[in-house]
Amino acid sequence: RLPQPTIFSVTNNGPICVGSTATFTINASPNSQVSYTIDGNPTQTVNTNVSGVGVVNVAGVTGSVTLSTISVFDGICSSNVVLSSTVNLFADTTISLVSATGTANQSRCAGVTIDPIQYQITGTATGVNITGLPTGVTYEYNPTTGLVTISGSVDNGGVYNYFITTTGGCNPQATASGSLTIT
Repeated sequence: RLPQPTIFSVTNNGPICVGSTATFTINASPNSQVSYTIDGNPTQTVNTNVSGVGVVNVAGVTGSVTLSTISVFDGICSSNVVLSSTVNLFADTTISLVSATGTANQSRCAGVTIDPIQYQITGTATGVNITGLPTGVTYEYNPTTGLVTISGSVDNGGVYNYFITTTGGCNPQATASGSLTIT
């Protein structure tokens, strides 16, 4: 009696970024054909190689994707084996003001230190780019905690609009802005 073909596991490369390719790896009986569905759509098949590995790619993912196996066929025998694997997406990157209300938009006299402005970055961003800060005002980004701190003082009067954009990680990037009015 021949052993029944089987599917041992289904793994994936998740979580992934929106628009990326979800990759499912099916480990089953060598040189077999596995029937599966993606999100309950019509049945498809993938052949496993001599090592029993079959790979299914789903390009341009915009939400979670689930592969569910139905059966495996080795050319002689067929077995119903139901396993599922879901690729999830990384959460969107966000920027939130965490310092006191009103600190994002401040008015100060020239030479007076601004109240520190702090933003929390969450998600997959690996850095930030801040433009529009006047001379004397700087920022620090801690990639471990995701905390951005803007601080300093300005000697020249004017209205300085600043813009924060996250960098790295998944798109879309997050943005925030504020204004410093110096008199």
